[in-house]
Amino acid sequence: MLQAGIFHHQLEEYPQAIEFYMRAEQLYNARNQDNAELYYNMALTYLKLQDSAAARRYAEKAYAAGYPLPGLKYLLGD
Repeated sequence: MLQAGIFHHQLEEYPQAIEFYMRAEQLYNARNQDNAELYYNMALTYLKLQDSAAARRYAEKAYAAGYPLPGLKYLLGD
């Protein structure tokens, strides 16, 4: 699911990317797991959709889960 979301993001099909990311998130939640890469990509996609509140929420989840790169913080103006 994550890879399908990334594929759609690369094609600039952002709503479709979010759909796949949400499915992936449900699978991780069912296993009581976090995935920093998933959250980071969701945040980037929400930025493309101009939903800064959702982007910030998923950026926080990505960094809490240990995502190592600070680029999203700069995009969000943190």
